[in-house]
Amino acid sequence: MAERAQCKYFEACELLEDTRVGDDLYCVLHLPPGPAKDVQKFGQVVADYLAKGRSDFRWVYFPTESPSFQGRRFQEAVDFRGASFGGMLNLTDTTFDRGVFLGGPEFRNVDLSRARVRGPLRVEGRISNTLRLHQAVLENLAEVRVDDRIHVQAYAARFDGKLSVHAQVIGSLELQDASLRHGLSLRGRYESTPGVRFERARIEGDLDFRECDLDLYLAFNEAVFDPNSTLDLEGARVHGTFVLAGLPVIPGKIRLNGARFDQAASIEAALGAQRSRIIAAEKRPLFGGPVTLTNVDLRECLLVGNAVGRIEFWNVEWPRRRGRYTLRDENVYRHTGGIPPSNLREAYQVLKQKYHDKGDHVRAGDFHYGEMEMKRREYGWPRRYISPEFLYWLFSGYGMGYVRAFLWLVALLVGCGLLYWRRSPAAFPEGIQADIDEPDRVAGGLPRHGSRRAPADPGPSPGDRDGHDQPQCRSLPAPRSTEGVWCVAKVGPYR
Repeated sequence: MAERAQCKYFEACELLEDTRVGDDLYCVLHLPPGPAKDVQKFGQVVADYLAKGRSDFRWVYFPTESPSFQGRRFQEAVDFRGASFGGMLNLTDTTFDRGVFLGGPEFRNVDLSRARVRGPLRVEGRISNTLRLHQAVLENLAEVRVDDRIHVQAYAARFDGKLSVHAQVIGSLELQDASLRHGLSLRGRYESTPGVRFERARIEGDLDFRECDLDLYLAFNEAVFDPNSTLDLEGARVHGTFVLAGLPVIPGKIRLNGARFDQAASIEAALGAQRSRIIAAEKRPLFGGPVTLTNVDLRECLLVGNAVGRIEFWNVEWPRRRGRYTLRDENVYRHTGGIPPSNLREAYQVLKQKYHDKGDHVRAGDFHYGEMEMKRREYGWPRRYISPEFLYWLFSGYGMGYVRAFLWLVALLVGCGLLYWRRSPAAFPEGIQADIDEPDRVAGGLPRHGSRRAPADPGPSPGDRDGHDQPQCRSLPAPRSTEGVWCVAKVGPYR
């Protein structure tokens, strides 16, 4: 009896050949569909295969439309890559102790509802329809990377590892009531109604939607976020409305570098919650419709280039420069340039008016300062230092530097006083200053020049003792133009 040769896919099945097709030898598992495919024998070989603990089904041709492994437990990694079947592979209620690998050019639908996968789940290659994960528990990484259209249905599923869905076209992504403990990575073009479904989903970790093209709206109705999570929309485009509002907690970081929103966008943190940081420090986001930003931090967000008049700001944190509120764009302009100061001036004009209408005159004043500073810088160098705006800045900080204006006032008063003293010394009597600085040196003598004191009484003179009258003096008020004491003498006979 001739010795049987190995199957063409012996590395997967470790079976001997059963049928020759052309130059290739196949076992019953890998034999392509046709008259020679014995369905009954196929089922018996599969049962024996499973009884031995085998779980490598690569390149197997299943004769039934929807092969089922429902309720089984696989202790080794299960590999269905390259397997072929016409309907849906039924892996519901199945336990995988190691992991599951799916995919291939003839791969269709897979149902892993209520399954528990303790190892990684990887779907690679081409899968042209549905991956169903309702109420499944995936304790490790879940990666879906396909070159065709994919629908992922994961209602109430639990993902303990990160979920990644990268496809050319994402037909749907249903994550209602799901738990994402390490976030979600999404790549590709999403074109489904009503968009990604996040109702009541619990989301921890990062939502990575970089470079995605979302045809419809993106909303997170009733989703529960971890405050330390991140939503990354860098380079993404949302054709419909974008709503991240009405939630008790939204992601602590929202990255919008180069993101584009064609219609209305709303990012609103709850009242009293920590402000979410909107990060677009390298490339500004583009807003094509009205925008509402509430209780967010804009210190790292570029805005110039958008219609700032269509953006509503409520309780936002602005960048600061030397104590005043500014735009992030001004800080970039001062360090690297690249932004026309005229655009900054126009943005500051709009912001000044917005905050003036709100009654917030502090921020309105700071934006007025920014407007005037950008207007001055429009002149270029060196004219901006010899313009009227430069004097306005120098003496009063564009009307906002009250300390600077006060110091200039003090300096002006002191300078004018010193100049007056220097040019008109006669207006400052020396005697007044001498009385202050130097005490009388001769008690009882004649007053020093300029003193208003009357001389001390020297006592009776010899003439008095002889009974002759001497000149009598009395003090009279001196005219303002005369200093000292005037004496009016009454002269009598002198002997």
